[in-house]
Amino acid sequence: MTKRFILAAGLTIAAAAAFGPFAAGAQTPAPATPAARPADGQPAPSPEAVAATRRRFRDTFLQQYDTNRDGQVTRAEYDPIRAETFRRTDANKDGSLSEVEYVAEYAGRLRLQYGEREIDDAFLRAIVQASPRFESIDRDRNLSISREEYDAVAQRTFDRADLNRDGVVTAADWDALPGVHP
Repeated sequence: MTKRFILAAGLTIAAAAAFGPFAAGAQTPAPATPAARPADGQPAPSPEAVAATRRRFRDTFLQQYDTNRDGQVTRAEYDPIRAETFRRTDANKDGSLSEVEYVAEYAGRLRLQYGEREIDDAFLRAIVQASPRFESIDRDRNLSISREEYDAVAQRTFDRADLNRDGVVTAADWDALPGVHP
């Protein structure tokens, strides 16, 4: 865990530096500290905070995948973007994603989403969680994410968000999800 934490913190700093031109005045973060969880004696997030996080995930999903801006995401929109993201993230073009490639892509995308906002604790917690997400996607535990593993998580994400199973994800689907995101 410590090794992964150091990797995530280092990638956070590298991504902030690399994507700094996209965010005027962005600060390089101080080294991250592990995220506190309610089980650690910290209070659970307020319902308002959970709702705000849900809206942010929903809006980001729609902004990223609703290419024709009709308020819904179809598989015809979603799948090509996911395929291009995999291709672009696979920096060494070996057909799979290493943890470094995966975390760097996530950190860069998150930094762009932050825009001009300063990097905060929520950003750092999200980056620290990228390594456990990598591990959960790497089903065969070979320390890389194959295209098949990447596509499988994309399929699960879309299917969980498409609550009425009509092949389309809308804001209404997303708002009715249990939890914060699929």
